[in-house]
Amino acid sequence: MVESGEIVFLEEIEQAGDSCLGRSLRVVGRIEHFDVRNKMVLLSESLPSRKKKIFLHIDTSSLDQSTSNTGGFRKGSLFMFIGELKHQTLDGADGTATAPGKALAARIGRNSDGLDLHLYRKAVLARRTFLAEEKK
Repeated sequence: MVESGEIVFLEEIEQAGDSCLGRSLRVVGRIEHFDVRNKMVLLSESLPSRKKKIFLHIDTSSLDQSTSNTGGFRKGSLFMFIGELKHQTLDGADGTATAPGKALAARIGRNSDGLDLHLYRKAVLARRTFLAEEKK
């Protein structure tokens, strides 16, 4: 049985190091770049508190063609992906392999343009608080 994706922020994946590897995750971010040849999306999340962007590579090779064609992943579009976080060798812009990194092997991808990210973050944090209280 396939696990549901745990809702995480890109910032949390960065902070967790390798502890997220192999887990089923759900992430939301803006498309920075789509590499058609390798079917890789570069997803970003802006952190106003740190004035910094966090990035995560998304392997879209398992998604159907209607989602993963060049018209589907437009720079600046907001997307939600569900998949498993894995180690993956990432290719550079010139086609040469770069150092190993982490990539989410997406099994679901959907456009989320129009989603209020500030409200989404607040709702996710409120849900976590509620579920933590329910466990007590």
